[in-house]
Amino acid sequence: MNKLWLWAVTLTMAFGQTAENGWSQTVVRQHAGADTLLIPSKDWPCGKPAGIPVPKLGVPVFSATMKLEFYDVGLTPYGHRQVCVLQSGTVTGEKINGEVLPGGLDFELVFTNGTREVEQVLVLKTSTGKYIYMRSAGTAAEPGDVRMVPEFEAPFGSEFDWLNSGKYAGQQMVDLAAKTLTLSVFDISRITVLAGESNSVQVIKPAGFRPQSWDYRRAAAGEHLGAQIITENVTLGRSVLGKR
Repeated sequence: MNKLWLWAVTLTMAFGQTAENGWSQTVVRQHAGADTLLIPSKDWPCGKPAGIPVPKLGVPVFSATMKLEFYDVGLTPYGHRQVCVLQSGTVTGEKINGEVLPGGLDFELVFTNGTREVEQVLVLKTSTGKYIYMRSAGTAAEPGDVRMVPEFEAPFGSEFDWLNSGKYAGQQMVDLAAKTLTLSVFDISRITVLAGESNSVQVIKPAGFRPQSWDYRRAAAGEHLGAQIITENVTLGRSVLGKR
């Protein structure tokens, strides 16, 4: 079955899910509105626990389209794990043009109620030869509305330094039939939408799965430094012929 995710402000075409393979027949869903906030679950706040606005309400920054290889890992303690290994791609925008370097990764957890948790790492190479590191966390209450919150590391003093201090949100679309992933990033620094019952959608993660962490691993309660097993000193230096 072709698995195509498409999103628009007023109309979403998405795929439902089944326990057997994660997908079922196509259904049509009406988007709640152009000012709808997506409230991430507490387990996966994505850097915006108060809500991710509709990215397209912001100012376009760039769009990137990449080829991908898809791997279905299967059900794990964290959810149904899917992995996309990203190949080379193109970056286009008013301020940024260039390419996506091969080797990027897109990790997704898919749950039986249609919600998703996404994490992604990319390296962009601009047309001027600069490299930009991009790290994103994303979520969805339904497959057709996957919103990403990217963070950037760009070289200080370069023409892309402004990426280091902005506020951004993205919309991610995956076409597994064409083996492509498209990510559109917008500047949302001027968007102020407060969450309310009429304009918010809460991402509800099913019970029974371990929470994954966006931070590096932290010691769990009860963990402590173990006994010392071995101590070793290592020095670096130049050897002289005939001497040790």
